[in-house]
Amino acid sequence: MTSRSDRFISHRSFLPSCLAVIVLLAFSSAALAGPGGPPAELPALGFRINDHAQGGPPPDLMPPGLEIAAGRFQFKGEKSQSQAPNGGRWRVEWDIDVSPDPFIFADLIVTNNMPVDQEFTFNIELPISPSLSGGTLIGGSFSGVLKDRNAGSATLSVLDGANPPALYTALIDGNVVQTLFDSPDPITVAMPFETVTFGPENFGTPIPSLAGPDEANATIGITINVKVSAMDSVNLSGSFVVQPVPEPSTIVLCISAVVGLVAFGRRRRMR
Repeated sequence: MTSRSDRFISHRSFLPSCLAVIVLLAFSSAALAGPGGPPAELPALGFRINDHAQGGPPPDLMPPGLEIAAGRFQFKGEKSQSQAPNGGRWRVEWDIDVSPDPFIFADLIVTNNMPVDQEFTFNIELPISPSLSGGTLIGGSFSGVLKDRNAGSATLSVLDGANPPALYTALIDGNVVQTLFDSPDPITVAMPFETVTFGPENFGTPIPSLAGPDEANATIGITINVKVSAMDSVNLSGSFVVQPVPEPSTIVLCISAVVGLVAFGRRRRMR
């Protein structure tokens, strides 16, 4: 029979053990999460629009941004090419959510105001901090909504000569790591003023889980290459997420904490 003093001693030993396991689990979670906190300043997001009909280098925009959470930033804006009486050959609106940890979530609205098809390349480039080594996990997605605006039909396709020939391209340090909608058939809206949704296409799901490059030193980016039919518009949504591969020692630490908790509970039940 267990005396009251034995039970008291057992309870006293149980509390420190529980606290030790809780601290161990908290340490493990912090190690998995990696370094946190916002960077010292707003990241220098690069955003370029290349209107291929104009020729010359694409304009490099420096969109204003603001911090919306710790280490998370939003860049919103719009630009029109104003050489036509209707206010511009085209209009682009953007809403880009980024973290230097890093990830990119980008929404673009592209409106073609001309009676001819227009080709665009959009480059989004984000500096990352800190650099990643020892392996990465990557994932991303791409989707959109095409709308007819001129009582005819609408078409979206990859612009002629795009390399790689894909609507979406993900890059690390300027190198292609993944594409989506590779050489797709044209996406079409057959009925006047109707819309059609395409995608999403994904990679590395659950995002991120696909093995990526061993290192990510300076930047991650998304490139979008599209041809938009005359007088029509398209909403484009793309994402790209990069994470370091968890260190084996961190995984072992987490497993050890769980095993220790289970073993301790089993010993208590046997008393």
